[in-house]
Amino acid sequence: ADAALGQNNLSRLADASVAYRANVRKRIVALRDIASGETNTRDSLGCKRSDEGLSPARIDLVVGRRASQDIPFDCGIELEMLGAPKN
Repeated sequence: ADAALGQNNLSRLADASVAYRANVRKRIVALRDIASGETNTRDSLGCKRSDEGLSPARIDLVVGRRASQDIPFDCGIELEMLGAPKN
């Protein structure tokens, strides 16, 4: 069972791999093309490992806001891509 679980020892990783794991986290991305003016919904957004996009903890800042530009599939979502929050 221990072999199946693996080891929690990052010391065997190359320096580049350790740096990659520290920097690449899950981010909010478009699960499909989102047209400018379209309201973001949870169905159009997902979380994937990416270098770009907001943290999944900020999903509530994205849902319900309109895209201020076309956002292509798999693109990381940034606040600059969105209009003002709805009141």
